[in-house]
Amino acid sequence: MNTRNIFIIAAALLLIAASCQSVLEEQVQEEPKVTDEIVEDDGETKIQAPDITAAQEGDNPSKSVLEVDGNGVGTIYWTPADEINVFYGTTSTHYVSQNTVNATTAVFSTTDIIGSTESASESIWGLYPYNPSATCSGSAVTTSLPATQYGVPGTFDDDLFITLAHNTSTALTFYNVCGGIKFSLSRDDITEITFRGNNNEDIAGDISLAFSEGLPTVSVTSGVNEIILTPKTGGTFVSGENYYIILLPITLSNGFTMTFTATDGTLGTFNYNTKAVNVKRSVFSKKAEINTYASFIPFPKSAFYTSTDGNPITPSSNNIELSSNTYSNGIGIMTFASVPQYFWGFENQTTLQSIILPPEVFVISNNAFKGCSNLESVVIRDGVEAIYNNAFMGCEQLSSITFPASLYDIYENAFNGCTSLVSVDCSGLLGTIPFGRYAFANCTSLSTISLPSKATELNIGLFRGCSSLGSVTIPSKVTRIRDSAFSGCTNLSSVTIPNSVTTIDNSVFENCTSLTTVTLPSKTASIGSYAFAGCSGLSYIRILATTPPTCSYSFEYSTCPIYVPAEYVDVYKSTSGWSRYADRIQANP
Repeated sequence: MNTRNIFIIAAALLLIAASCQSVLEEQVQEEPKVTDEIVEDDGETKIQAPDITAAQEGDNPSKSVLEVDGNGVGTIYWTPADEINVFYGTTSTHYVSQNTVNATTAVFSTTDIIGSTESASESIWGLYPYNPSATCSGSAVTTSLPATQYGVPGTFDDDLFITLAHNTSTALTFYNVCGGIKFSLSRDDITEITFRGNNNEDIAGDISLAFSEGLPTVSVTSGVNEIILTPKTGGTFVSGENYYIILLPITLSNGFTMTFTATDGTLGTFNYNTKAVNVKRSVFSKKAEINTYASFIPFPKSAFYTSTDGNPITPSSNNIELSSNTYSNGIGIMTFASVPQYFWGFENQTTLQSIILPPEVFVISNNAFKGCSNLESVVIRDGVEAIYNNAFMGCEQLSSITFPASLYDIYENAFNGCTSLVSVDCSGLLGTIPFGRYAFANCTSLSTISLPSKATELNIGLFRGCSSLGSVTIPSKVTRIRDSAFSGCTNLSSVTIPNSVTTIDNSVFENCTSLTTVTLPSKTASIGSYAFAGCSGLSYIRILATTPPTCSYSFEYSTCPIYVPAEYVDVYKSTSGWSRYADRIQANP
């Protein structure tokens, strides 16, 4: 692949309207406007700094907000409340834009007071973005390009793209200083991107700026050789959107390397070393779907995590040996000397916020994350076969969980009390009995579930107390629904019970007050005590079995009709356990 395919130089980037240029030509001839004099007690005359008219470089407009029209042509604007440094000689003043809408030319003003000597200076410098630490020697300006940058879809981040102006009047034209990389991604799970020259060139850091032959020049005073880009709003980058990495103008003599970090902990590396890359001011080399050139590999023996206080999380077990545990740029990386295949040791770690487990784990052990009350998300890699007892019990903030296809079993109380868990999708799991007792009990925010197609039983108290659960489709291979599986699911209005079900145990749907209708299949052989007790919203119960199932106080505290096959109405009415409901038993309509 040749260089032309990799980099499309964005020439004539973001053209400014020609009419603004004629205005600018007139403004250049204006002298500074001096307003009211202020005489201080020491007799020295002080002067209110004059307004500044700020325009942009004609062929390569500057600033940090990019607007693109329907034809893909972009214009960069000054925005309301933009801030700049203006130096009168060596004195820095802080100016703020007075325009109320985005504009290619803006008027800046200040409340700062300057001395009479500085106001009379013939050297006026302007710098964007405003930097309170910036200085001016009279012939050069110092500032910095940050090594930590934020990606904003379709534009530059505010206060990032450096521009410089110099004149003898208050009409300043700002010239671009930097260039960089413009790119898009094809995937939505990238959380961080790093950029580095292959010869470790300085691409950001502290710099000194001047003008030579009418254009800005850059000298690095304290350089940084790596830039880290993260989404401005947190989370992940959006696929298909254009993002920018801002670089100092420099020649990367052996190309560059970009590294992509994904939410599952894999790292992708794109190393372009075909030839030297010249980073030119005002020019952005463009590459669509740049991550497709990267090879993603797992980060071995490591867990990626975040904490609520920004500090490392240390496993509570002395049997877990770490080779490193660092926390920077909002991400913790815990690397194990040897990864425990049975993963545990984080019980009651209340500052743990999210975690991506290492790929070597195949069991999440008893109590592994029990009581991690601020844990919001967990990524379990493919290969994990079981989640043991109480593993995530009481993780009140856990809102999402991704199950790998390799998972066979979820044991007792695994997610009991995860009150923020909204949905569970286990449809792709391999196990035949994948849930232990009370595995998802008291998940009061759980509104949807997708059960595994191979499941043959629903265990005791599986969804007990899941008061937001609205509907359930029970897989076609389930033969038994055990005690209290859905009891207290007060929002459950619909349940589909397949023909495979033969046994409904005690209190399975007890106090499901929103349940409106129930149809029990023809193979139903047993209905336990209080199975439908307290289902006060039922309009009817339909039973298709011709032989009355065993029944004991199954329909207490409800008064709805019980429909049975017409020719077996009398059989039902006279059968033990059913006779107490004789006045409710009717022929199927």
